[in-house]
Amino acid sequence: MKTAFVTGGSGGLGAAIVKELDDAKYKVYAGNRIKKTPLINAKSVSNLTADVTDPKQMQSAMENIIDDCGRIDAVICNAGINESAPAEELSLERASRIIDTNFWGVVHTIRAALPQMRKQRHGTIVVIGSLAGIVSPPGESYYAASKHAIRGFLESLQYEVAAFGVRIHLAEPGFIQTNLAKGYKPPDNPIDCYQKLRQALKEHWQGAISNGMPSQQVANEIVEMIENTHTPFRKRIGTDASWVPRFKRWLPAKLFFAITKRKFGISRLEL
Repeated sequence: MKTAFVTGGSGGLGAAIVKELDDAKYKVYAGNRIKKTPLINAKSVSNLTADVTDPKQMQSAMENIIDDCGRIDAVICNAGINESAPAEELSLERASRIIDTNFWGVVHTIRAALPQMRKQRHGTIVVIGSLAGIVSPPGESYYAASKHAIRGFLESLQYEVAAFGVRIHLAEPGFIQTNLAKGYKPPDNPIDCYQKLRQALKEHWQGAISNGMPSQQVANEIVEMIENTHTPFRKRIGTDASWVPRFKRWLPAKLFFAITKRKFGISRLEL
């Protein structure tokens, strides 16, 4: 039986990926920052408490998997967080948490898995990126920065590990239906002149997530990326992820930025 490790596997897209892998006959380890019961009730699914921002915890989680199974076939770096707010309003502590989780969390997870994958000369690593790693939306400066950084890191890494039979892939989905928007937290120190902008961004963010792709649809695409040995390095998932980057490439920058402002409802704001 093949073995897979999914970070952020307790809910949303992570839980959907765990289910798809379970259906594909994988032994699945669902990693979570805090101890939780797996949402998938199956003998082939196990829970691991592991905070991706702690390299020691990620190393320990990987050692547990190797002790149990003697191998690791697939790692899906899904854990991630986001907060929608003007960059100046978000505290450095909260901004750092986004970078630590979305970028360094991926780095710690991959570094924990690579020694075993190199040893067995086999392995697939899929990282859940974002459309925000291609086109940076207003209100998500730190999130977009983390996803752009991941894209650069993985592009270099895939050259380095290919000779060991390790495949690196970046999934770049558009908006996904999750509970992320329900956890919206206002800035700790709001700035009055950003009030209208903040409200417009919040409404767009929550609406886009509510109308996004079903998690199970994206999870199915992720598992196909793992199973298909001809999967390209990057795969965009969803209509918006496919077309918005093309519009950015084709249109003059001034026009693209104007359309983006209108799309987010901020083109006529009097700040």
